[in-house]
Amino acid sequence: RKLTFLIMLMVTMGSLLRAQQLPLYSQYFFNPILYNPASAGSNERFEISLIYRNQWTGLEGAPKTAMFVVSGPLNMGSNISTQIYSDKAGAFSRLGADLGYAYRLELAKNIFWSLGLTAQFVNVSLNGELLTFQDQNEQVIPRVRENRTYFDATASTFFNGEYFYAGFSVPQILGGQVKLGSEGNLGGTWLHRHFF
Repeated sequence: RKLTFLIMLMVTMGSLLRAQQLPLYSQYFFNPILYNPASAGSNERFEISLIYRNQWTGLEGAPKTAMFVVSGPLNMGSNISTQIYSDKAGAFSRLGADLGYAYRLELAKNIFWSLGLTAQFVNVSLNGELLTFQDQNEQVIPRVRENRTYFDATASTFFNGEYFYAGFSVPQILGGQVKLGSEGNLGGTWLHRHFF
């Protein structure tokens, strides 16, 4: 009886679950711009970061992410940021670049609130040459490299003081579908909004 319940629960929940589509970073504390473009200029200086993450070292197709980030204040509350990144996991890869703007307002002495918006161009790629097929007549998944480029945006807010910060960010706000595979019918290609 318990086994039947667990099987029913897993079948039901499996249709509701979705994996994260965005690159995974560590050390977010040192570079909040990775998830929240409204944090640009919050340290009141220009910052340049190079980030590299090699997860599960030694496993074939393990996730690898590299990123170059520049952010900082311009004048009168205006702040900018830009990111260039590469994220690769197995046969799937993303190459992206974005440009962000954040407006920062001082609410009280050393307490700030920012709103940010980032425009992003992303190229996704599926390299079918790296895949092994049990069914040699597979028609849906491509056997060659396929690329698609799309435009998206991130909207965010950031609240900070001398000893605290908090923020909210919505990447892939435009959503949409990136069609890969034979006639664009490869499943799992919807871009879902994330909430950080």
